[in-house]
Formats: sequence, C-alpha cells, structure tokens
Amino acid sequence: MNDWTKKGFSIRNGSQSSGANFIIDWYSSKPLRPLFQAVMVGGLGAQAFSFTTEGIEMERMSE
Repeated sequence: MNDWTKKGFSIRNGSQSSGANFIIDWYSSKPLRPLFQAVMVGGLGAQAFSFTTEGIEMERMSE
C-alpha cells in the first residue's frame, strides 16, 4: 500500500457476542507508526448507537 492509503474490512458475526478483539500483524520496510481505527454501529428499534476506537501497539510475544 502507498502512503495515506486505507483498507476497509467489514466483519459480520452472527453470534451476537458482546465484543470483538482483533490483532493486526503488519510489516513495513520503512520505519512508521500506522494508525488502526475501528467503527462500531448498531441499533435496536428506533434507537441507534455508534462509536470509534483506535488500536494500541502491543509487543510481539516470542513463539
């Protein structure tokens, strides 16, 4: 991917779980600090909600 590009994903889970956790494994030949963001939207009847969150960096665990 080039600089300032984006990649969108839509993940549908029919289990009606109360949350989601994702680990994004990425690589770059250049030093950089990418920004990972998520948007959650939903609704029930006439009420709707949405929120956004940003990913946090985690240290890689040795295998």
